[in-house]
Amino acid sequence: MANTMLLSDADRAAVIDGIRLVSRGVFRGYAPGPIELTETFEVWRFEGIVTTPEVPFHSRVRFDRRYHHQIRVNGRASAHAITTHADGENAPWHVMRLGSSALAGEIDATLDRLEEAAPGDATVVRLLYAPEYVLTAFWLVEPGNERLWVIGCPPYLRLIPRREFLSPSAFVAALAREQTEGEPARPR
Repeated sequence: MANTMLLSDADRAAVIDGIRLVSRGVFRGYAPGPIELTETFEVWRFEGIVTTPEVPFHSRVRFDRRYHHQIRVNGRASAHAITTHADGENAPWHVMRLGSSALAGEIDATLDRLEEAAPGDATVVRLLYAPEYVLTAFWLVEPGNERLWVIGCPPYLRLIPRREFLSPSAFVAALAREQTEGEPARPR
């Protein structure tokens, strides 16, 4: 399907070592078994509250220099880690956050849906986070085409389409519609 970020063996080992250092208690309660690092995504941030649908999508997004790593425990997506990484070969990886949450399972289930809906190897998958809306989406980028798929957002955001592809302009329009007709986002 789509391309997530590929880590070199050395980078993968560095991330896993970082997870081990901060994982005290995170995996408590799980049956003993293998813990594996699976998909890695660049984390992009959608900034600000949208009040008009004419706002250009690309003017609001920036690469956060963070990475989201899916973690499987006993074969099930159960946790995720957020890391930063300096430029350059052999630069260190720093684990900023490690947690067990429903987000890992939601991302895994969404990847399965996208596999069926968007086959093809030319797609790059980014993780987009809009903190003012507490919204997480996949941002699929392929030559000449960009689409978003909302993974999760609060249920009170009723006007945000879920389980369907949105163009960047339709995504911005949905955020603006939510702001003017639905439940307004609040600055964080």
